[in-house]
Amino acid sequence: MNQNRNVAAEELLRHLPDRYPHSFYWVTILRARVQLSLALFNQQKVNQARQAMAEAARLAAPEFFVRPFLTSGSQIPALLSLVLHTENLNSGTRSFIRGTLTMLGHADGIQKASSRDESEPLAMAASISPREQEILQSLSIGLSNQEIAEQYSISASTVKTHLENIFRKLEVNSRTQAIGQAQALGLVQGLAKEL
Repeated sequence: MNQNRNVAAEELLRHLPDRYPHSFYWVTILRARVQLSLALFNQQKVNQARQAMAEAARLAAPEFFVRPFLTSGSQIPALLSLVLHTENLNSGTRSFIRGTLTMLGHADGIQKASSRDESEPLAMAASISPREQEILQSLSIGLSNQEIAEQYSISASTVKTHLENIFRKLEVNSRTQAIGQAQALGLVQGLAKEL
């Protein structure tokens, strides 16, 4: 049920700011972008969520429109921290994110009450491309390299290259470890899911 809401929210919010760029107040546009980022994040689309949040931060920074970030939910600090640690930002946007995180009870993207380890899994998940996520999902249901190649109309050597990149990014050495790490990061669903 929540997944359906996230998909519907993504559809609505993805097009709203582009369709009516001059019909909304900036704060409303920013709130829509922040909500889009959350909808994407809740669907395990970490890269897209990070990009949407980075765009919202870039738009908000010049006028320090912080309210949409303060009232949008508990996942905002993690997403802002991910943007802070992985995006190429100008100094104004970087300062805006740090200030917003401080207002949310975080300092330099690190929650005061917890460790830095919280942002590392998000950064790891964000490093996995959508194609690599598809490959991981295929691995999780037990497909061989050749079966994966046939499923996505790519060569077996391309699958092997994707797997090498996945192993490096997830800091693992085997398919089993990759599946376990991907499940822990929320990149793939359980073994029973079919594509």
